[in-house]
Amino acid sequence: MAGVRSGSLTGWKEIVEGEFLQYNDGIITHRLKFHTDSTWSGYVHNRPVPAELLTDVPTTPITQYHYRQISQLIQTLHACPGNTDIDSGTICNNVYKKIRNRTMRCDACAKVRRTLQQAKQRRASGNTDTRVLADSRTPLSVLSPPELKQRAANLSRVIDANNSMISRYKDKIQRISNSQSIKLVHNSDVSKLVQETVSKAPTPQFDSEFKKLFWEQQIKQNNLKCKKTMRWHPMTIRWALTFNSISAAGYDYVRESGAFALPHTNTLQRYVSFKEKSCGVLADNIAVLKSKLQDNVSDVALMHDEIKIKDKLVYNRASGELIGYVELGDINTALQQLESDSGSKKDEKQIATHALCFMARSLVSKNCMPVAQYATNCLTADSLFHMFWEVVAELEMNGINVRCSISDGAATNRKFYQLHHNDFPDDDVTYRCINPFSEIEANQTLFFISDVPHLLKTTRNCVENSHGHNNTRNLMVSYRLQFM
Repeated sequence: MAGVRSGSLTGWKEIVEGEFLQYNDGIITHRLKFHTDSTWSGYVHNRPVPAELLTDVPTTPITQYHYRQISQLIQTLHACPGNTDIDSGTICNNVYKKIRNRTMRCDACAKVRRTLQQAKQRRASGNTDTRVLADSRTPLSVLSPPELKQRAANLSRVIDANNSMISRYKDKIQRISNSQSIKLVHNSDVSKLVQETVSKAPTPQFDSEFKKLFWEQQIKQNNLKCKKTMRWHPMTIRWALTFNSISAAGYDYVRESGAFALPHTNTLQRYVSFKEKSCGVLADNIAVLKSKLQDNVSDVALMHDEIKIKDKLVYNRASGELIGYVELGDINTALQQLESDSGSKKDEKQIATHALCFMARSLVSKNCMPVAQYATNCLTADSLFHMFWEVVAELEMNGINVRCSISDGAATNRKFYQLHHNDFPDDDVTYRCINPFSEIEANQTLFFISDVPHLLKTTRNCVENSHGHNNTRNLMVSYRLQFM
């Protein structure tokens, strides 16, 4: 072996003089074979080591250091056991470097192992047809009567197992609760204790008028025999409305605990809904804005944006209507009705999830007023087109001249701009259109402006994500310092 002896390499022993060195750690056998031409080859469980794993060592050993390097490399190699423990036919002859442990399989065997395990489980349960499994996504309409019965039986077993698990967890939670929980005083006892303390306590000194008012309201409500006859102070109502808007669950918890007397949510709802809310153009607000602009120039900027609202239905006792559905104005409503009558689209009412508000602001003063509102859900550029020009027409007929439109850079707004490309087809970017409702000037130009704060925020985010974070942008600033 070119002067190599088994004693010079720790853990290796010579099997055949001049030919083999064998390393046996009790589990895996590694072998080295040295040839007469000073070349060598390695084996792991009698499987030849691939050449791509031997790039870090020379193929022709020269010195004792090379022999030691070769032996260390061979000891790091592992023969893939395959998946013969699941399927005897899945034999693997791959040899690879050990990563974490000796039971590690190669990538190919590890990838198919889960599939083989599932197939084995199906064979063990007798369900060779995956269509009848409880988690199968096969439609019931394509199953035969025997398959439907088997599917139902499998679902029944899964449901029973889940119910048993839920029952065990409930029992465990109950045991933990009985052994570790602390018995709390009932809400009625807390309320009674608070009422006795308030009635007997002297009037303290307060550092604010609201604290004094709140204390007086508590005493007043505590002294009433019928709590429903309580007349709350407007300041208390306003504070309760703010509290309820921040956290409705928190407000209900504080009120139901009995620690403080607070107005009922129905009482708050009556104060919130004292005025009929309607969607579309707000004629009263336009009249107020017109009166404020009489002594000034009537040029305004029309701004619009969406806000997220609670998607719930509210019953209006005065009109008997359900409020909360999508309302996109008269024109969009007429178009939807036409599509429904023609049969191209189903007439299904959708619950609104957003509110679109149009606001007019004077260009020369601080006068500002909301002029329209719409209940929307998945707003499109086509719907926005009709709503926008409906508002513009109403403002122009009242003597208010719309000079520009301001909005953020949402995809719907950008597509809305593109719908006016035919007004100025020579423009590379659509930033203006013709206002057909202008009574001051024929073919007056109306400009589209992106909200500057949103543009600055977008620029900030693009620069921040450039070569960092999610790497969604690739912005580079190239500069060169000139030294004299």
